[in-house]
Amino acid sequence: MQVEMAGREAVPKTRFGVSGPITCRAIGSGKYLFLQAHSGSWIIVENHSVQDVQALLEAASSRLLDRFPDALETPLVAELYRAGLLSVNGRNAWDHVDFENETSRINTLILKMVGYCNIACTYCYDFEAATYKNRLTVEQGKKAIRGTLENAGPRLNILFHGGEPLLAYDAITDLVAYAQVEAQKTGTELLLSIQTNGTRFTPEIVKFLIKNRFSVGVSLDGPESVNDTFRVDFKGRGTWQNITEAISEFPELASQMGVLTTVTNANAARLKEVACHFRDWGVRCWDVTVFQAAGRATKKPSRFAPDLDELITSYMDLLDGVEADEFGDMEIRPVLHYVRNVLGYERPNMCLRNGCGAAKELVSVSADGTVEACDCISEPALSLGSLAEGGISGALSSAPAQNIRSRTVRNLTPCTTCDWRTFCGGTCLAKTGDVTKVDTGECAVSMALFPDILRRLANSDRLFRYAERFADPLAH
Repeated sequence: MQVEMAGREAVPKTRFGVSGPITCRAIGSGKYLFLQAHSGSWIIVENHSVQDVQALLEAASSRLLDRFPDALETPLVAELYRAGLLSVNGRNAWDHVDFENETSRINTLILKMVGYCNIACTYCYDFEAATYKNRLTVEQGKKAIRGTLENAGPRLNILFHGGEPLLAYDAITDLVAYAQVEAQKTGTELLLSIQTNGTRFTPEIVKFLIKNRFSVGVSLDGPESVNDTFRVDFKGRGTWQNITEAISEFPELASQMGVLTTVTNANAARLKEVACHFRDWGVRCWDVTVFQAAGRATKKPSRFAPDLDELITSYMDLLDGVEADEFGDMEIRPVLHYVRNVLGYERPNMCLRNGCGAAKELVSVSADGTVEACDCISEPALSLGSLAEGGISGALSSAPAQNIRSRTVRNLTPCTTCDWRTFCGGTCLAKTGDVTKVDTGECAVSMALFPDILRRLANSDRLFRYAERFADPLAH
């Protein structure tokens, strides 16, 4: 703390300041939002307090507030400091936050075990004819695990992916055993997960998944009529019945299983209906991924792309459902991803963060041994290298990796003046394949949802209480 000298006695001096430009906007019901866009700091006040807040911010900015060293003891000044809008002696409530995710270490390794699959979803983003027949060898997998542990933080999640990863079940068992031994050597907490189409479960596989505490994600797009629009077999027949029959044989897997839904024009207007369907089915965790024009869908993306207005309305419907407690203890991650980014500085979802997790927290290895910053980034110029040449460490230090890590809202032109930039992180790089661009569709969704979430938080604590129910150490 700085001091002024009065004779021989040191007198503490409190210096107040404003933590960057702050905007004020009405958000309905006679309430106003004060927002500092760089940090995402905010406070909501009643109409009658707006002038008081503005006066205090002006007094802090002009150093007038410094004349009152006990000002921090007054409730409104203390609240502005806790909210991160005021600084005291050059420090504020978010000094500890790494806003551009610069100090993160790898916490997720995706192993794409095979390029092939036993079904043929017509929108599959991961389909590549040139690598379809490839299979990651056990030795390649071990090299990826070893290299990732060398670059990992205290916790590492290994996600087995594909194609259909359970077509390589024998290799997965070997790699899990290897990873458990290696993680113990490095003192790394190991988490295991798998994303599957759900058709390959057997008693042996289910026993293995339960024993090793896998988080199991099953890809399903909704009720049968919705799911079977695009999730079909090689003869164009729907897959819903086969998947649900396979899953229903193993109720003991339910506590470890969640559902991932791809949002297309077949379900974009019906997301709440889809969520309720899986709720009634007993699913405890549900998430979505919005259709990406890659793989099989590259030639005719308009056949699958969701309507943005329908998607935004569906998100609003989900928020309504959560506030009405229609989902109980079911984890509705499409809501939680956005709400958590508003409620805290840490912003746990690596895809909705300034300086996204690609090549910082996440690394992906394809079935041919190619190393990617994220399994969704398909642009060849952004490939990081290969296991054969440089391995994981070489890939993470490559020029493409550094280029990807340099992408922040500071250097994305549409974001520099946007109030919501820290909440959304500049949209997903995978959607554009260009570190200098943002995805306009995802941007529109964020610009609709974040103000709406803050409006809801101004009127009740229901979203806050819902978010508190779920611990999510790796909120992808």
